[in-house]
Amino acid sequence: MQTYKLADHNGQIVIEEIRRDYSEPFEAIYRWPTNIRTIDWKQNWGAEYIGKQAWPVGYGGLYRVDGMLSKLSLANGAETHNIGFERRPIPPPKRIKEPFYHKGFWRNRRGEPIS
Repeated sequence: MQTYKLADHNGQIVIEEIRRDYSEPFEAIYRWPTNIRTIDWKQNWGAEYIGKQAWPVGYGGLYRVDGMLSKLSLANGAETHNIGFERRPIPPPKRIKEPFYHKGFWRNRRGEPIS
């Protein structure tokens, strides 16, 4: 499963691509630059869009951000290279005894996904 969101990384607006590992409880986060400084973004569009979900529009490096009418482009369109990678653990839920990770989700003893 993969999701995208608008984020601030080191003072720059980036698109974060979050990919959930299906065999281990980890998320891989890739950061794609837009060449927009966070300060400029907040002055022009406001801080409320940072952290919102984004969706790719075709294959040209364009993204639509939840709640915005205009589209956001990556720094070099489809030729943009990611500027960061992070591997983050997905902790098990505390309310379930003996959870296990299978196919991208924590599950209970009966094998039902836990949300």
